[in-house]
Amino acid sequence: MKCFAHAVAQATDVSVAVARIYRWRHEVFRRHVAQAKRIFICLIFIVIKQ
Repeated sequence: MKCFAHAVAQATDVSVAVARIYRWRHEVFRRHVAQAKRIFICLIFIVIKQ
């Protein structure tokens, strides 16, 4: 019984860790996309102004 509880606790830790990593990666990706958009818009403005 103790081993089962321990296994469940470990599995929960792993799923929480995976969820955190996934959320962190998603957040980094969103920031990267937002930054890329900003750079792209700036480049378009520079091209239009010339």
